Amino acid sequence: MGQISSINFKKSFAINAEHNDRTLPPNYLIDNEKGAECNRSAEKARELKNQIISEAKETYARRTGQRFQAKSYEWSAVCNIKPDTAMEDLESLAKHFNDKYGFQCYQIAIHRDEGHIDENGKEQINHHAHLEFITLDKNTGVNCFKMRDFPKSKMREIQSEVSQILQMQRGEDKRKSGRQRTEPRQYAKQKEAEKKATKKTKQDLLTQKAIKERLEQERKTLIAENERLNQQIEDIKKDAKYRERETINTLI
Repeated sequence: MGQISSINFKKSFAINAEHNDRTLPPNYLIDNEKGAECNRSAEKARELKNQIISEAKETYARRTGQRFQAKSYEWSAVCNIKPDTAMEDLESLAKHFNDKYGFQCYQIAIHRDEGHIDENGKEQINHHAHLEFITLDKNTGVNCFKMRDFPKSKMREIQSEVSQILQMQRGEDKRKSGRQRTEPRQYAKQKEAEKKATKKTKQDLLTQKAIKERLEQERKTLIAENERLNQQIEDIKKDAKYRERETINTLI
């Protein structure tokens, strides 16, 4: 399998659907040609989301005779994918969440246009997907994603299920690795900072090399000048001896 799987849930933002289909593209995209693949547009996704919520509220009221009470039921999942992961694979993942956990998915997006440019000028794509969920059970209208029912052990189980469905290597347990997922925007900023740091290090090394070369050249110049001065002194001494002998001979 090779690639490392990972899925992380966070509460949805109002513009998620537009971010996913690139109606509102972020400013850190690096490859607009690869772009994004979406199973439905932001407009269609929003229509389906509202329909799911409306039907769940009606089901809950009809079933219980009580007022709908659920609050936190809009969730967004981000998962790593392989370069060749297809929309059908993610639809299978969404079906799994619906069948086992009651999460209803209203939009799926594959993003292959985010990442960073490495120090060699090569694109490093952060292949990932977004799945937008309403966690209200279709048959009961009850919120299926209550934190008390999804402790860390259950979330680790979900990580394993995702790796199996997407045919990817299971990521290392966070209890051992201590790693936290980096959001795409943060990832791009982090890589840009690393690239700048690497560039600065190279520039510093080049500067240090230039300084060393200059100092070496100055050292050689000083040695040559010292040798020239020593030779002049020797020549003066020889000339002085010669003149002394000439004076003695003249006196004789």
